[in-house]
Amino acid sequence: MSEFKLVVERIVNFIRKIVEEANAKGVVVGLSGGVDS
Repeated sequence: MSEFKLVVERIVNFIRKIVEEANAKGVVVGLSGGVDS
């Protein structure tokens, strides 16, 4: 597995765990790092 795929998998699993533990119905993820950053 590539390093990129491993990082993505770990991030997804982390977010999934937090959402499930909070009994939330969904999640909003804010990302930064665009042209104006």
